[in-house]
Amino acid sequence: MRYPRIALVAVLALVSVPTAWGQPQAELVLHFVEIGQGDCTLIECPNGGFILVDAGSTARGDRDAVRDYVRDQLDQANPRIDTVVVTHPDADHYNYLPDVLTDDIEVGRVILVEGNDDYEVPDGARIDASLRTIPLYPAVQGLPVDWEVLPADLQNEPRKIQHPLVVDPATLDLGKLQAYVRHRRFVTITNTANVPITVLIIKGTGAMRFFWSGPRVLAPGQSTSIDFLVSGGRAPGQQTRRGVSLAVEGDYPPLHFQVRGEAYADIAFEPYWLRLDEDPTGRISIWATDGEPFRVLAVDPPIALGVSDEPRLKHEIFLPLERFEHKERRLFTIYLDKPTCNVVQGIVSDREWIHRQPQTPNEKLVSGSRGSSVWLDEALRAGADPSAVDAFGTPALVHTAKNVRGTLSQTLLDAGAAIDATDTRGQTALMRAINYGRSDVVRLLVDRGAAVGMRDVVGGTALMWAARYGDHSTIEMLLAAGADPEAVDKLGLRALHWASLRGNLKTTKALLDNQADVNAQSEGRLLTPLMCAARRGYTEVIKVLLEAGADLDATDQAGRTAMSWAMNGNHGDAARVLSEASSDS
Repeated sequence: MRYPRIALVAVLALVSVPTAWGQPQAELVLHFVEIGQGDCTLIECPNGGFILVDAGSTARGDRDAVRDYVRDQLDQANPRIDTVVVTHPDADHYNYLPDVLTDDIEVGRVILVEGNDDYEVPDGARIDASLRTIPLYPAVQGLPVDWEVLPADLQNEPRKIQHPLVVDPATLDLGKLQAYVRHRRFVTITNTANVPITVLIIKGTGAMRFFWSGPRVLAPGQSTSIDFLVSGGRAPGQQTRRGVSLAVEGDYPPLHFQVRGEAYADIAFEPYWLRLDEDPTGRISIWATDGEPFRVLAVDPPIALGVSDEPRLKHEIFLPLERFEHKERRLFTIYLDKPTCNVVQGIVSDREWIHRQPQTPNEKLVSGSRGSSVWLDEALRAGADPSAVDAFGTPALVHTAKNVRGTLSQTLLDAGAAIDATDTRGQTALMRAINYGRSDVVRLLVDRGAAVGMRDVVGGTALMWAARYGDHSTIEMLLAAGADPEAVDKLGLRALHWASLRGNLKTTKALLDNQADVNAQSEGRLLTPLMCAARRGYTEVIKVLLEAGADLDATDQAGRTAMSWAMNGNHGDAARVLSEASSDS
């Protein structure tokens, strides 16, 4: 099977690492193949066997070049790869396999994390069909990989272990998801064993963020909820397929479950990957798919040309090459006044990305702020400024706010970092910590006096971000620190509007418990929180708003009621709840 050819952007590189393995003359050689945004590692074992770990990329790599490189390392007379390991079901880890594993290469076995059905190739076929008749095995604890003598296949197929934790639902089908934004969802895990089980950490593939403070001990029969954010994808029709793993203390293997959905959008834009070497003008087109004009509020980086604040069905903006001081790959972010899709993001790069180790103490501090306490401490001892910013103006403290280890933020604050410094989007460390669900960092920043009323480039406050992505305790914490629940952003929305738009039941309840105006209308469009929830079909949020006294008869600027929004969006369950409430009133 062949996929469509993609233009050459990857450069092949080889790193050989000799090790004292087995006999003195034997070597273990690692071939790290530069494949773009993805992974491909070929391991040459001391006995001459080969292990291939992943082969996939989301960049426009040259599949033929990757295939030829791998093929050239094998025995030319009898090419064989003893074991192929696919570490998880993201396309950038496996979608090159049908190209790399050509018919003339003998493959002993393929070890998959998750089941066969979790791996899709672009034409809709399954990866097991793409790989012909190669034996497939699930990755379970204890699966042998003999580095010295690799078996041609397994004498005994590995036994699937019955896990003591049960996930409900085992596969979470999210249905239709608004593209370009994140959605908060929940699953429940239950301990079915007769002994306590400790869940250490949760990890997910792709753009997922977890609201989890661990380790967490579950008594026999006890259940707990896992809250997480999942991206709706970056293109209408795109299938969201995410794997989630729970690491458990003891001899139990990790527990896995799947999250699936399909993206849709009221906004479309192109290109997602803006390559300035191909188009130095940096043209980006963005248009409405629902026929409603919209405005562009801001662009990050703040160097865009052609930005207009007039409502239009289509906008064209430019990020020209000559206005970039740094040519590394980075994101561009466009902020819109469309409540259902208020932000879109893409990637911008030049042909030659700059990759270098940090040189100065400030550079080392910024690098360390992304997760290395060692580099952070070394940089501070060398005299680095604790308020240092990276090449794009993002303070080190803002980077630490999204790290799971709150100690990095504390280290910088203790060293005198400016607690309310902002990045180019106007976001503070407090806003970033809320976005990433880092409740410990949020508490640290609030206790240290972080300003809760600061605004980002679209007028958003920490409370508005918490309404979208936080929980009840975060809302309570911010309100106790003086956050204004009736503050209005540049889209004319309050925190309760955002909680309703995102279907966040916990923060909706928290805001209502603290006297947020249930019938507040947005500036300009006159949307109420009830209309926002009805437009997205969030029936549980609708029920809570109705119980708090939401006005069923309120109309927006176009004369539409909450019922109109539910019907326009084909949300039958939401319309039924609204109709029953109208009959009872």
